Amino acid sequence: ACKPGYVHVPTFGCVDEQPPLIKLRHDPHHDGITRLKQGDSYKEYAVDVMDDNAEDYLRSLKIAYSRPLPPGCLVEMGSFEVNYTVALPWANPPYVRVTREVVIEDIDECAIVKAGDEGRYEAQCPELIPQCDVEAGAVCRNTKGSYTCECPNYTSGDGFKFISSVKMIGDGTEDTAGHGRGMVTYTGAPVGYDGGSGCRDTSKPVIQLMGPNPKVFRTCKCGGLTG
Repeated sequence: ACKPGYVHVPTFGCVDEQPPLIKLRHDPHHDGITRLKQGDSYKEYAVDVMDDNAEDYLRSLKIAYSRPLPPGCLVEMGSFEVNYTVALPWANPPYVRVTREVVIEDIDECAIVKAGDEGRYEAQCPELIPQCDVEAGAVCRNTKGSYTCECPNYTSGDGFKFISSVKMIGDGTEDTAGHGRGMVTYTGAPVGYDGGSGCRDTSKPVIQLMGPNPKVFRTCKCGGLTG
């Protein structure tokens, strides 16, 4: 016989009539949302299963993620869900579940350089360190979820240094029929990245004559003008 509050179910023995209560750990706002920022790592806090327990059936907790977690830091903005499920095969529905939503919020990548914080991110999340060609005058501009590099006036290029971690799809060469350049795309690249061409000066040089006015040079017939 089962003790009060429990019922006997074939195969499972004596089980609690009441389903367990699953409570999220690390849920300070009690809204089921864990808020992180780009560059953070996700730590699994799991849940507390509040239950008098089944006498014979040992319940187990299953943790499932709505998308694979990247190793190391979280680079991209967005969100994912973590489902915590306790199976109750004798009940309808045959489980109890609670969900945690994890939200990854934007950071200002350009501020990493301004604050001189590159060392911290180099170790844990180098993808977030801006790779602008600052020596050529490029300026970092923050965007939602990323950043871009802007070249100064009278220059051309994408403003970036070459980023080895970015993958290029396509090679941009002409096809066998000579129909022009193929499509080139970059995966894992910041906004505006086009191979890391930096900034190139495109302005025409200005030649200015120096010396007293009028700027007239007189030479003898036998000589020439030397500089």
